[in-house]
Amino acid sequence: MRNVCFGIPRSRAKSDLPRHYTKQTFVVVIPTLNEAATVKDAVASTSESFESSGGDQLEVIVVDGGSSDETVLLAEESGASILRNGRGRAIQMNHGARVAGSKEGTILVFQHADSRLPPKFNRIAAEILAKPGVVAGAFPLKLESSSTGLLFRLGISAVQYFANVRSRFFQLPFGDQSMFLTNESFERVGGFPEVPFMEDFEMSRILRRAGKIVLAPAQYPSRSSARRWETHGILRTTLLNQFIITARMMGVSLDVLGTWYRRLR
Repeated sequence: MRNVCFGIPRSRAKSDLPRHYTKQTFVVVIPTLNEAATVKDAVASTSESFESSGGDQLEVIVVDGGSSDETVLLAEESGASILRNGRGRAIQMNHGARVAGSKEGTILVFQHADSRLPPKFNRIAAEILAKPGVVAGAFPLKLESSSTGLLFRLGISAVQYFANVRSRFFQLPFGDQSMFLTNESFERVGGFPEVPFMEDFEMSRILRRAGKIVLAPAQYPSRSSARRWETHGILRTTLLNQFIITARMMGVSLDVLGTWYRRLR
């Protein structure tokens, strides 16, 4: 477990703390599979975004699902703890959470390798989870792309907007929004459903039955890569996602949806 310094002058940092601030342990779990291009920055940026002036502690765990590239080596060099487990994002995240989250009061954060947490994410998460009736939280989505095309930019802005409306008003955040909850809540709902895909959607549906899922303020987004939209196109990707979500809400099984998704993607 590491105590990570954010680099804020001590006097200034102390003034930002609530009078009776309780120290927290944060475990950030990053599932990977051939993420050599992103994992080093994911680990480093998480440490840089961590506010440690209140005595909070941070551990970053990379759970690898069998990468054939240098993902594990780069993650280890960046200071992350490494776990290896079977392939499958839900399986990997559950393994990381259960290995590291046994200490009472631990706050678990689930981060994709191509996502970046906002500054002081731990303070924001702790404040949200302290609210009555709140079982989990997430950060607003901000998609990042190197594309300069006007139509693409407008499309990405629309995707972000509707994703954040869905998350704030319907309490259905997805994995690229870095969901967080206490280890007690995680165990109470049984962890992520170990399904082939849509584990984030299924987890949100389970969590909102257990309590409120709160989205952080707009100025604290999870910055995520727009590579899926760049690769497959905004319209195609968005329509496919909405079709799959709608079909799932109507009761279509995940096995059937997985077949459709692979064929249509």
